[in-house]
Amino acid sequence: MKTKIIAFVRDPEAAINAAVKCLQNEEVVGVPTETVYGLAGSAMSVKALTRIFEVKKRPYFDPVIIHVAQRDWVEELTPAFNEPLSAKLMDRFWAGPLNYFVSKRCPSSRPGHRRAENSGHQDATSSGF
Repeated sequence: MKTKIIAFVRDPEAAINAAVKCLQNEEVVGVPTETVYGLAGSAMSVKALTRIFEVKKRPYFDPVIIHVAQRDWVEELTPAFNEPLSAKLMDRFWAGPLNYFVSKRCPSSRPGHRRAENSGHQDATSSGF
């Protein structure tokens, strides 16, 4: 696999589109998070998740964060989510960091939110590389 670097500052749309394409192809991408840079891959891809753990030498019992961009994605991942208070909190604080008892969150960074939204699925991230 060849590493490709796209300068987000120069062309944000190209960078987001390239990241989305990689996510859709079950590849791993380096992305900015709220604090540092991290690795992202499709949360629904065993191949991508395995690659994140391998690259980071992360123990498999150490969970990753799953970024979501739409409420129905949260409901898909956590069927017990349908609580009125949760919906009100999402309406008030999304897009932004909103952690639930199930540890799911919507990224507050616009590129992170758009990357998750444009890829059409949830992406798993692991910060600090």
